Amino acid sequence: MNEEYLLDAFRRYLEYYRDSIHEMKTDPKKVGPYGVKTPFFPLYNRKGISWILDSLGKIGCNTSQFERGISKIDEEFKAYEKSHEEDFLNPLYNNLKDLISRYEEYFSAFQKYKGIFRTKEDVDPLYKEYFLSRNVGLFFADGYEFDILINVRTYIEVLFEYLEGKFDIKELKSKVQEMDSIFKKDLDAILKSMGIEEYPSYEPFAPIKYWWLHIN
Repeated sequence: MNEEYLLDAFRRYLEYYRDSIHEMKTDPKKVGPYGVKTPFFPLYNRKGISWILDSLGKIGCNTSQFERGISKIDEEFKAYEKSHEEDFLNPLYNNLKDLISRYEEYFSAFQKYKGIFRTKEDVDPLYKEYFLSRNVGLFFADGYEFDILINVRTYIEVLFEYLEGKFDIKELKSKVQEMDSIFKKDLDAILKSMGIEEYPSYEPFAPIKYWWLHIN
């Protein structure tokens, strides 16, 4: 990532951040991608801005001017957050639980289809190999479904970081860690079964802890 790439990403995320706050204020109950309501998206876009600024700093770019520009938007967001409290936090917590349930569906789908893929003759050999070599795994109908999980897992982590200390999320984190351990272990086999040789990250500036955004 060079400075030009990061600056372009910063400008885009700043616009997303500003627009998402406006949409949250206009229609806080509106449902967006993956069933997530509008209060989530300022959090997500602000997180992306933080990642970008950190990456710019690492390559020697002075980010103080950008941080000053963001501060007024941050104040607007924090004022909304403070004035709405439970109406802001509760939907986020419910979204988190729903997203985790969506993550679980990929494991349930594996159990549902494993018998079919193991015995049916006209199944792609790469799919059959994946299903024959394990009793627990994830099933993706296509690459689009894989894209969805990558986004869902990112949303989950952003919410974990924000809701830590605001709700008791210990059990939810434990559940996700268990699923992560299987997903991470199976990742190469999953990509192979779908014939995906390269999977570029949409957010290469994300921290390494977001390992699913750094597949290649």
